[in-house]
Amino acid sequence: MVRYLRRLLAVLPCLVACAAWAQTETALIADSADGGGPGGGTFFILVSHNGQATDNDAIRASSQASFGRGAYMRVVGHARQVPAGKATLVLRGTQTHTAPIDTIFRAIFRGGSPEVSGSIEVELKPGASYRVNGVVDTYQREVWLEEVGSKAIVGNKVVAPADPELLKAMEGAQHVCCNLRYEGDWISDSAWPHLPFVPAGARIKVQEISGNRAWALIDGRKMRIGNDYGRERETMAQMVARLAVPTDPRLRIAGFDAPVRDAIRAGKATPGMTRDQVLIALGRPRLAHTPDLQAKEWLYLLDNNEEAFVVFDAEGRVQAFDGSRKARGFLWLAPLPEVAAAPAAAPKASSAPAAPSSAPSAASAAAPAAEAPR
Repeated sequence: MVRYLRRLLAVLPCLVACAAWAQTETALIADSADGGGPGGGTFFILVSHNGQATDNDAIRASSQASFGRGAYMRVVGHARQVPAGKATLVLRGTQTHTAPIDTIFRAIFRGGSPEVSGSIEVELKPGASYRVNGVVDTYQREVWLEEVGSKAIVGNKVVAPADPELLKAMEGAQHVCCNLRYEGDWISDSAWPHLPFVPAGARIKVQEISGNRAWALIDGRKMRIGNDYGRERETMAQMVARLAVPTDPRLRIAGFDAPVRDAIRAGKATPGMTRDQVLIALGRPRLAHTPDLQAKEWLYLLDNNEEAFVVFDAEGRVQAFDGSRKARGFLWLAPLPEVAAAPAAAPKASSAPAAPSSAPSAASAAAPAAEAPR
């Protein structure tokens, strides 16, 4: 009997620990991963939870999945369960390549791959699912935790500060006239609506103009500007003068109606906007396609050169949009239709016919303008 008691006492701590572990409430945190191929991938990962480093993440999982593929990266995600409750999380956003030569090339010629990391304090709900997300490129470097489904941000965003020396070099900076679309560190004179944008009003300091290229600092980030498509109609100096203005456009934007302000913040157009407001929101359409800003239609191109048009009425306000559903997602921020009221009780039968009504229904009045044919 004594022998059995000794064995029971020996395993009792393990049984207690296992029972406590089984009762521990957890939450799921998944990494985000995008890209792949020879261009590498962009990753937003959980580095540690309450000081304990994660045993695996999407970067390591992608590296293992890419073994034997040379410079080709196969991007895969990763998720793990962590204890719920109050927690200190370290998050990281970065761009990674499988081939070391790519990392070396970027370090020498492009100043390295953009990256952001930092810690946040959160309260994780038991049974909830979260995702590490963010944006990391030449202009924006942010990482955050969000709830899966609602995409509500939990805790604070981690934002990488700009180089203090570059911020000092921006003395006497002007302001960006409108939302400027960019890819990497490149800003073209074609306002590609599928690309991210530098928001209107951002501080800009043009440092050099040479040929059809300009080099500038925007909010302490090094960016390049190119006159790619409108060289026959506009010089580089004229383009720069159009993009960099002395007065902050946000002062005017603050006086616009709420739907217009929301559209500009989203980088999209909405019914009733003026031509000037569309310029701020979408940027100037390519000169070769829309040389006259008084034209009834403005043409914008997507990444596959798919065409989309913003259509104005006789008073110069946005009337409609002409383009595919994909293009609509990039350019159009239409108001949501109102929820129709419950139908009233049916009237008693009458021998007299009801008089026709010429007033539109609430649902039809609230619906977005119909797409106009080209």
